[in-house]
Order: sequence, then structure tokens, then C-alpha cells
Amino acid sequence: MGGRSARPLRVAVDLTRLGQGGQNGGVKPLVFRFLQWIAAARGAEFRFVYFTKSSLVPEVEAWRRDLDRQVCIGESEGCRPPADGSSRPGFAWDPRGIEDWSSRWPADVLYAPLGFSPFCRPSLPWVSLIVDTLHRDHPGMLPPGEVAFREQWFREVLAGADAVQCISQFVKGQLQACYSVPADKLFVTYCA
Repeated sequence: MGGRSARPLRVAVDLTRLGQGGQNGGVKPLVFRFLQWIAAARGAEFRFVYFTKSSLVPEVEAWRRDLDRQVCIGESEGCRPPADGSSRPGFAWDPRGIEDWSSRWPADVLYAPLGFSPFCRPSLPWVSLIVDTLHRDHPGMLPPGEVAFREQWFREVLAGADAVQCISQFVKGQLQACYSVPADKLFVTYCA
């Protein structure tokens, strides 16, 4: 890969499905720590644009690097975006949402840690995260509707994503066994 330009890799990150506080259980701290780690490990090689709803603005602003951007594309229930000038450089409020986002915030790759994303574009490589196969391993622990939803969601993500991040070798093996996903499409990053 010696032919890569000196320009930083622009990574769009869809955080719009994350909720405030602990609404997403352990997934949000996992995603936040991973993003912080890769930003620190790769330095200026990567530039991130974090797309969020208004409820997540303070949480992402707490750890976002100055060279990255956070774009608030919509309001969460009961949460308004910061007033103009109240946040540090790199913050933008874009009420147009995801409509034609790629012309305003160009990216080389999309990271969708909660599966499928409305930010997906045919020519944009897409990486997704799958943390477990609970609906296959222990379907009785979930309502039948959730099992059906997860099954459909997994099939869509695994068919569409260019690469899938797993949190363990077990999850990677389950995706290969249950969905016949090629090993070279899957990679493992362990939890911090």
C-alpha cells in the first residue's frame, strides 16, 4: 500500500443511533473507547467526522480531538443543539440531516458501529461492528420479534458491509458458521 497519498484517511462515523447515557448498554463505551484508541494510535493519519443527534453532543465533545469534526444532524427528544459559538472548533449543526452529506463532509470510509447506516453510499466502503450472536446462541433470552429483527439485520449488514469488526474470535467464528461469511471480511478488535 505504498501508493497511498499523504492526505489523512477521512472516516465518517455514524453515531446517530446511540442514545444518551447508558441507553445502549456496553456498546457505547466500547465504541467510544475504540474510536479514542484508533485516533490516538493512528494520530494524524485519520480524520474523523462524527455524526450525532443533539443528545450525544456533550459526550462526544468530551473526547473528540480538535482535528476531527462532530456534526449534529438532528435533535433528540428533549435535547437541543448547542447555541452558535458555544462549542469548540470542529463542531457543526447541520439541520439538513443526511441529505447529500457526502458533498459537505467527504469521506473515504464509513464506520457504522450499530450495523446498517443511512449514511451508506454505493461507492463508499463501509465497516460495521457486530458484538454478539445472542439471537442465534440463546434465542430464548430474547422476544421472538427481536430474534426475527436481529436475523434480518445481520443478513443485511453482512451482505452490505465491506468489512465487519467483531469483538472476539467466538463472534467471528459464529458469523462464519451461521452466515457463511468469508474470514477475510471479518476482523477482531478486543474490548479494552
